[in-house]
Amino acid sequence: MAALIGVGLVTAFWQIRVFSPAAPLAALPASYVVLALTDRLARSVSAIARAFITALLCLPLSSVTYALALPHDDTSHAATLACLSPQALAPLATLPPGLVLAPIDSGSHIISDTKHSVIAAPYHRNSAGNRKVLEALLASPQAAEAKVRASGARYVMLCPQMHEVQALAERAPQKLVATLAIGRQPDCLVPLPLAGTPYRVFTLRPPSREPRQE
Repeated sequence: MAALIGVGLVTAFWQIRVFSPAAPLAALPASYVVLALTDRLARSVSAIARAFITALLCLPLSSVTYALALPHDDTSHAATLACLSPQALAPLATLPPGLVLAPIDSGSHIISDTKHSVIAAPYHRNSAGNRKVLEALLASPQAAEAKVRASGARYVMLCPQMHEVQALAERAPQKLVATLAIGRQPDCLVPLPLAGTPYRVFTLRPPSREPRQE
């Protein structure tokens, strides 16, 4: 059993979905440990106390315990949901359809509520597209131009209130994502004013033509 769990844990570092079938394997020896400790600690107590001790010993093995213990920000969560609401996305649907470079978490909602297509979305097999967007957003405003143009995107969109955007901007305060989040943009991007949405939308300026060298 230890060998199986060890293989599952190591393999999960290669592919995270392996963790799901490996977790039930760990539950089997864990339950044995809980029952053995319960027998040792609760031989002379009542059935109610025994049940309480068993539940207490199970807490470290439950993901619910860690979920409750982790810090959470209801304000940030509400702001993200507002950015992903149909009302926030409706004005984006009025633009001519095009390929959108937007943060990962907004990708599936843009696909669902507009006629646009996206480069990034919260789908684990879209590693190439997700990486492309992250590299552009975390590049300097000058370096980001080449990455955005190479992506083929017609639009660059983001909602500054989204948790993902705020986290990226905090990590890279001098990069493209932070620049766009505070209402500025590099020369290569032209803002498209849209009423009724918290999104900031940009389109690419036509590339400048450098004079030919004779």
